[in-house]
Amino acid sequence: MPNLDHLYDLDKMRYERREQNTDVKMSSYLFASDRHDSAFWTYNHPKGEFLREILRQLIALARFPDGIDNAVLWEVVESYSHEWDPLGTWQAPIDPVVAAHFKLPVGADTLYLYKGKQVTHREWVIDYLNYDFEKMCDGTPVKIQSPQ
Repeated sequence: MPNLDHLYDLDKMRYERREQNTDVKMSSYLFASDRHDSAFWTYNHPKGEFLREILRQLIALARFPDGIDNAVLWEVVESYSHEWDPLGTWQAPIDPVVAAHFKLPVGADTLYLYKGKQVTHREWVIDYLNYDFEKMCDGTPVKIQSPQ
């Protein structure tokens, strides 16, 4: 098992370094100690809440023509985008071992949206492996069965 705390620290350092010369800062939001939820649906697919935070910071930094108040504009945008989640059509599950290590509120029977249905981590992994095996076998169907 890799050292998860070390990988977490490396990831945090990478995000902080990436935003050193930017006006929009997301690492503090991403790595806030009070977060109990992932900011991403899957790799490079942020949740709507994360996208709204980027938008909030952009609006706060913007210089609009006279008469447009940044705070009022954000209130309007936030009220219309509260349910907006354009990338939330597919979720990658959090491995139960990783979830337990970081005390995340997910477990082996947590359901994730995958291919239009709700699946557990185990079901997701089995389907993913079947897909990879089919690709390796030139599309020949291969079925991996869950161990009982």
